[in-house]
Amino acid sequence: MLNLAVLQYPLFFLIMARMAGFIGASPLFSMTAVPRTVKIGLVVFLALWVLPTVQAKVPSPFQQTGLYVGLLVLELVTGLFMGFIATSIFSILNLAGQIIDVQIGFASAELFNPESSFVTGLSGTFFNMIFTLFFLGADGLDGLALTGMDSYKLIPLGQFHLPQTFGLAFEQLMDLITADAVQVAAPVLVALLLTNVTFALLSKAVPQMNVYFSGLPIQLFIGLSVFAASVPAFVSIFHVLFTFLFGQVTAFMQLTG
Repeated sequence: MLNLAVLQYPLFFLIMARMAGFIGASPLFSMTAVPRTVKIGLVVFLALWVLPTVQAKVPSPFQQTGLYVGLLVLELVTGLFMGFIATSIFSILNLAGQIIDVQIGFASAELFNPESSFVTGLSGTFFNMIFTLFFLGADGLDGLALTGMDSYKLIPLGQFHLPQTFGLAFEQLMDLITADAVQVAAPVLVALLLTNVTFALLSKAVPQMNVYFSGLPIQLFIGLSVFAASVPAFVSIFHVLFTFLFGQVTAFMQLTG
């Protein structure tokens, strides 16, 4: 395998560029908690694994330097795009967690997460931890690796492009992500909505009652109770999200290849 990589080093570096972009932008792998040596080793391993399956005519890096560099950048962009689509779908749980935190009253408890480099709340962190365990248990890392390897069947080397329908397809994906996030948070949202309606009626019936100070502890208790009761149902939700992630990545690879 190493001898083949040395003999076909121009093709090997192009494959490494796509794998590096995909690993660097994909969920879980992109976390800073994953050591760089692990990421580099995984990129090299995947490139060596994919190399015998890719048959493409590659320009010489010395005689056609500009063309080769352009192809190298295009492959890197291809990998980054694939990882971005997977990470966007993974962000459904963060969005659902933020919706729940705002309704329960945990919005002020948001903290900067150094692993993902953005602000996350308590519910979003919990969702990510549980889904990460489910993802690892369901061989999600193998699925991501195989997706990167099979990408050459859908997006041949140097054939990545954005069609005219890409904007519409991406808009539909964002709509699906938002709708799925609301569905994940729906049990807590409905319970808190009914709680707010109840307190609104009480404020009319008993004007002397301080709804704000009396309602916050009750709203927090109801929200956490419904959230805890909904945890067993998250397993089925995670299964659907798991399938949806790989399905959308494959669909966008078909669209751009």
